[in-house]
Amino acid sequence: MLLCARLSCGALMCATVFGCAFTERVATVDRTQGMSFDFYWNDPTEQRSLRGTLTKAGIFGFAGGTAATFEAVNWTTSLSDAQITALRDKISASGLLHAESGRLGDGACKIEFTFRDGESKGTLRGEGETPALVDLRKYIVELSMIRFAETIDALPKGGAPKK
Repeated sequence: MLLCARLSCGALMCATVFGCAFTERVATVDRTQGMSFDFYWNDPTEQRSLRGTLTKAGIFGFAGGTAATFEAVNWTTSLSDAQITALRDKISASGLLHAESGRLGDGACKIEFTFRDGESKGTLRGEGETPALVDLRKYIVELSMIRFAETIDALPKGGAPKK
């Protein structure tokens, strides 16, 4: 089964929440094995971006570059069921989980995601650089361990790494 996940960002809010340079971006994720989670993280000050896809099957892949260059996949690493559960708990505890995805307001940024077990379905969105958003992003980085940091540091400014 395939899930289409959509990330829509208002330019102003995403500059402070995720630094998104996108007005709209759609991704399709295979989520036959469990939860799927698509997110975008763009640092406008350093012109480096990351896009991550997380599934219970153990795929955690990133593409680096700017909004226009998302082709290069840098690495993948496995996540355990316990790590998937911990991420779900972290999202719930952040207070950013909503029962319905709803409509975006001006300047809002959202990530739509679904847990395959049907327990959670909703929208993750922020109202600025809140401690919960900072903590959640930090935890996502921690899940990927040191290779994530190495990948970020290896990204050239203004484009994806050369293959």
